[in-house]
Amino acid sequence: MGGHLLCARAVVIKPEIMRKEQEPAFLTKITRPALSGIFPRNRLFELLDRVRGRPIIWVTGPPGCGKTTLVSSYIEANDIPCLWYQMDKNDADAKTFFYFMRLAAKKTETRNSSRLSVLSSEYLKEVSTVTLWYFESLYNWLKIPSVIVFDDYHEIPGESSFHEVIRNGLSKIPEGINVIMISRNNPPPALIRTCIHQQMEILGYNELRLTLEEVDEIVRLRTHETLLKETVLRLHSMTDGWAAGLVVMLLKAKTEGVEHLLRNRHIPEEIFDYFLCEIFDKTDEDTRNFLLKTAFLPKMNEEIVEKLTGCRDTSRILSGLNRNNQFTEKFFYSEPVYQYHPLFRSFLMQRAKETFPKETLAVICRDTAMLLDEAAQARAAAELLHDVADWNTLTQLITKHAPLALAQGKHHLLEESLNKLPRDIIENTTWLLYWTGACHLPRRPSHARNYFEKAFEKFKEQEDLSGAFLAWSGIVDAIEYDFEGFEKFDKWIHAAEELTNKYGAFPSEDIRSRVVIRMFTALVLRQPEHSEIRTWAKLAISLTENLEDMNAKIHTLFYLALYRMYSGDFEKANLMINALRHLAWSGEKCSPLSRIKAGYAEAWYCYFTGTHENCLKVVSDCLELSRASGIHTMDCKLISMSASSALNANDYKTAEDMLEKMASSSNFHKPWELSQYHWLKSQESLLRRDISQASLHADLALKSGDDVGFPFLMGLYHLTKAYIIHELGKNEDAAGHLAHASDIASRMKSKILKFYISWAEALFSLDQGDEASGLKSLRKAMSIGKRHGYVNILMDQPSVTAKLCAKALDAEIEVDYVRELIRKHNLAPDKTPLHVDNWPWRLKIFALGRFSVVRDGKAVRFSGKAQQKPLSMLKALLAFGGREVREDQIADALWPDADGDMAHRSFATTLHRLRKLLGDHRAVKLRDGRLTLDQRYCWVDVWAFQRTFGQADAAWRKGTARADNKEVIRLAQKAIEIYKGPFLAEENSEYWTFPLRELLRSKFLRGVSKLGQYWEKDGQWGKAAECYQRGLEVDNIAEDFYRRLMICYYRLGLRAEALTVYERCKKMLSMTLGISPSSDTEAICKSLLCEKNS
Repeated sequence: MGGHLLCARAVVIKPEIMRKEQEPAFLTKITRPALSGIFPRNRLFELLDRVRGRPIIWVTGPPGCGKTTLVSSYIEANDIPCLWYQMDKNDADAKTFFYFMRLAAKKTETRNSSRLSVLSSEYLKEVSTVTLWYFESLYNWLKIPSVIVFDDYHEIPGESSFHEVIRNGLSKIPEGINVIMISRNNPPPALIRTCIHQQMEILGYNELRLTLEEVDEIVRLRTHETLLKETVLRLHSMTDGWAAGLVVMLLKAKTEGVEHLLRNRHIPEEIFDYFLCEIFDKTDEDTRNFLLKTAFLPKMNEEIVEKLTGCRDTSRILSGLNRNNQFTEKFFYSEPVYQYHPLFRSFLMQRAKETFPKETLAVICRDTAMLLDEAAQARAAAELLHDVADWNTLTQLITKHAPLALAQGKHHLLEESLNKLPRDIIENTTWLLYWTGACHLPRRPSHARNYFEKAFEKFKEQEDLSGAFLAWSGIVDAIEYDFEGFEKFDKWIHAAEELTNKYGAFPSEDIRSRVVIRMFTALVLRQPEHSEIRTWAKLAISLTENLEDMNAKIHTLFYLALYRMYSGDFEKANLMINALRHLAWSGEKCSPLSRIKAGYAEAWYCYFTGTHENCLKVVSDCLELSRASGIHTMDCKLISMSASSALNANDYKTAEDMLEKMASSSNFHKPWELSQYHWLKSQESLLRRDISQASLHADLALKSGDDVGFPFLMGLYHLTKAYIIHELGKNEDAAGHLAHASDIASRMKSKILKFYISWAEALFSLDQGDEASGLKSLRKAMSIGKRHGYVNILMDQPSVTAKLCAKALDAEIEVDYVRELIRKHNLAPDKTPLHVDNWPWRLKIFALGRFSVVRDGKAVRFSGKAQQKPLSMLKALLAFGGREVREDQIADALWPDADGDMAHRSFATTLHRLRKLLGDHRAVKLRDGRLTLDQRYCWVDVWAFQRTFGQADAAWRKGTARADNKEVIRLAQKAIEIYKGPFLAEENSEYWTFPLRELLRSKFLRGVSKLGQYWEKDGQWGKAAECYQRGLEVDNIAEDFYRRLMICYYRLGLRAEALTVYERCKKMLSMTLGISPSSDTEAICKSLLCEKNS
């Protein structure tokens, strides 16, 4: 009804400036812009699709952000019928607006043939009413769906009544029609209610701003090339996603290159002109002055701006700039914070430099910097002071913030600020030299040391004791960080002593703490023999109780632990390690590097104490932390500990893997890492018996170790070289290296080094046949080892270690400690020390006089029928010699009636049960159908007797048994002691026991006879009597022993005892064999009786 009335009564009214309805000059106002070669913004297309559920879409953003292009391309891409209307200032007059709206409508597709209403002048007197009629007519005219676009709506002044016209016109938009308003500004107050009633969706600059991916696509579209990701990122950052800025930059880049523009942060003139024309020149003078003064603030709140400009209207100006999309963003924190677009800010700063006098500009920049500093934006303040070359203020700023920056680990930020200063200013300012050194310390310690040394000399000249001690501490830290060239410590240890002697007290408690920690560090790494090291150690220990800095506390405990370990005091070292572990992994205030250092100390402790699995775990945990934190300075050192521990544990595969990882480590080239690698390779080569390679690596370890300058390492390296040269038979050279190591151990007072050296001396002397010197050194080594609980053996070669342990046990040297060493190292000697019955065998089998199996020191109890066959197999194995016994021999002995297959199955089953019974599958080996008791894991009394008897018998045969030949006598006595009775005496019915039983009995009788005769010839009748008596205890029918015992008693004047022996002989022979004594025995008896009667 309303639409019909409007059509019937309306008359065409044209503005006076219009002459022809179809005049081409005005077509651009009502024509959608033609597009070509644009980037389709699919992300925003999808967003527009979603928000078209609302009738009105307000697209707002700064000039050049792609508002018009977005809407036009969206319409084109979706082929939507469109009425396009570009607003200008004249449209504030309703007559002009309605006139051109009619022209625009006539250009669109219609859904009916009726004529579009035209408003006459009399109707325009009641605009609010007529507007509604007109827009209803327009909506009926347009196809469904359609879009009406009002571009450049910001051209309508904010106070214009025209906004009411539009509000009325948009109040009843039918479904299927959307109105899109394009403006630089947010909706005016007259349209805000539309937002409130959820009829309008606003797309702002946050949505319109180009994303990084979109910038990348546009770059490729316009340049036909793919730039580096970093370059695209910098382009995006510089333009802040502003489309016009990006396009201009890319056009300029065609002649100047993208990298040139970015490197010099060059802003094309076209962009400056754009800002000048579109923003700057359109603002009033007060606002322009405001913009120029605030240009140097990267971010600002109202308080800072008010202090800087003195303007009382700050809030209105900033919010207006933001609301009108004048390249001013607003962020909401606890208070509003504003930020100019990067390119707009560059324009403003350049404009300020051109506008203000130099002195005024300097004051503005200095004031700005101070305000930024107060607002915790010191980095921005430093950048500004650098840009205006205000070196004095920048120096003051750096000096103010340097301590806190370093304490927070922000070395790179401090370095960034220092790099803004000219070099001559740094070189001539003592504190700047110091702070520069501090910045270099974590990543370039040698550079840091140069700066610290310059600062130290200047501080000394200025008699600034605090500065001098700080610079001195920095020098020590730099040398320690490098972990090489420790000889440099010598000069600085002396320098610290000079300062403390000259000035006495420290200037502050903080300085005292720093010096104590660094002095102790330097002494541990370079001068462990220093007369005052224990005093410094006590001071360091007392510091750890009060230090609040967790990293400093861990650093101190790290070197205290190392000092204790290198001294060989592992009990105290353990206290330090426990404290380190607790601080590093339970506290949140320590750095990843401190945690890694704590782990490194624990890995050393695990190495020295022989806890291999723990060492591998600690290293693995630390390397995982290295990967997570990106700190890899300790990787090679950590891996070296795994390799060291693996070699010590005879885990050669792990050692080989770790050595390969060391060689591929980023720090492999450094002297400490190189020396450790070659030291470990020398050990590995020696274990592989590649002596020439071992010698080569040992030489390289010594060379690199000399570059490190750490005495303890050199002690280890000289010892290792001594071992290798000893293998080559160069005993004098080996002694020379031992002397070097011994000198270091004495100066360091290192008990662990002395232990290693004594061990090596024992081995070398014994190998050279010097039994006395060898045993003396062995006693010394074992005594030190027992006293301090040492279990780690340097250059641990299992066969060598087993040989020395066997020697110590045989000589009754520190038996309990040696047995523990054997268990700890799981030693299984190549040459079985069967004569050493106190060796801690896992299994001991007794078959002489009794049958018993002892496992881990406890007798194994056998009960039940099921265990009898496995025991019979063990007995048969012993009876047949215990080595390389054929399967068929045992099968014939145990299953004589079984056929081949059945016997084999029985053999296999019984063997499995025997191994289970013994508790160690290694004890019984089956190879090529032959069964062997492995003498590395099993001690058998039969074997011990045979070996000991054989050694003694060989000596008797050579005629070497003289009164002074204690060793032969000892062996003979030991053999007699081992033989407790007949072999498997309880198995009399088994034929296979007889041969060995008789053989062993014969040897025993011969052994007793030989020893007894020896004592007789030597006139030691008492010892001879004891020997024969022992023989009779084991074999009570050995008639010859009765005779010899009677003679011994006779010689001792014990005739009655001699006759008693005769009576016992007579009785035993009669009872056992049913015979009488021989004529020789009777003759001796008669002789004794005659003497008695006379």
